[in-house]
Amino acid sequence: MNNYKQLVTTYKTVQYKSLSSVTFVGLILALIMVVTYQMIPAVVLVVVSFGTAYFKRYLYVEYEYEFNKEEISIHKIIGRVKRKKCINFNVKDIEILAAQNSKSLKAINNLPKKKMKLYPSTSRELIYSAILKYNEERIQVRFVPDNKFIDLCYKHNPNCVKKN
Repeated sequence: MNNYKQLVTTYKTVQYKSLSSVTFVGLILALIMVVTYQMIPAVVLVVVSFGTAYFKRYLYVEYEYEFNKEEISIHKIIGRVKRKKCINFNVKDIEILAAQNSKSLKAINNLPKKKMKLYPSTSRELIYSAILKYNEERIQVRFVPDNKFIDLCYKHNPNCVKKN
């Protein structure tokens, strides 16, 4: 099996729920103000409500890891609607893939300065780091693959994947 997709989901945080409440209350108050002919405050509340509705989607971010014939693609899904490609690389470009706190990763003296965090901030899974060559520079990619994803990487590049 050379094709595999993994979706790393998140949950609605307190901040997300708070912004949802602000949006709802703001629209209700704006409606009341329109009925009482207070147009300027109603317009301000509508603008604030739509602003919070727009920005709250950035608090709900998921990631999708795709393994397709030695190619790894990582996409960021914002608010379950907008999909953005973060990185695409070959599994052969990986120098080392290990758990974030592993001895083999700590043994590397010259870790890259450029780091990419490609997992939700609410994730409680084991974080892995991949050090790889990307666009003529070394970078460190942090993500939370499952065991099946790690096994596929190990199958295609066994020397660089350090399993726990």
